[in-house]
Amino acid sequence: MKIISRIGVIVVLLILLNNSKTLAQQNFSGTWQINTGKSDFGKAPASTAVKKFEFNIKADSVFIQSVDIDQNGNESKSSSVYILNGPAVVKPTTNNRTMTATMKWSKQTQAITRTGDYSQPGNGEVALKVNETWNLTADGKELTITKSVENVANPESNYAIRAVYDKQ
Repeated sequence: MKIISRIGVIVVLLILLNNSKTLAQQNFSGTWQINTGKSDFGKAPASTAVKKFEFNIKADSVFIQSVDIDQNGNESKSSSVYILNGPAVVKPTTNNRTMTATMKWSKQTQAITRTGDYSQPGNGEVALKVNETWNLTADGKELTITKSVENVANPESNYAIRAVYDKQ
């Protein structure tokens, strides 16, 4: 029985190691700057996309630090740490909501997906549902994030964007 459980642990570790190596080869890590000329914001304002972010992958964890500029020109930073293909991260956001999100790597599609629910301030009910898919160009110099946002209470304000980022 111990031999079977040890073999199982070894198999799981090899799978995780293989996924981490493949993801590292994709080279998502780095500093990314929005390219508004290649992006498509549809009916959403350009401010719906993060202007710049740092993305760092280490083993099975992902660190993201985002930099945004508000309508007054003030810069704000926020960061999140995810366990890739792991449990949801729960954290407060800058607008008094709570974010519950996961980040997953798909070896098959060579893409990262991040899904999240953002609660309504005060009552904790889900206000927004956000889905993102992150894809790199073959040369690793351009990252495209397709993002859809569903406003639970106000479906007329749902939107989808395609934000293109250049690696710095």
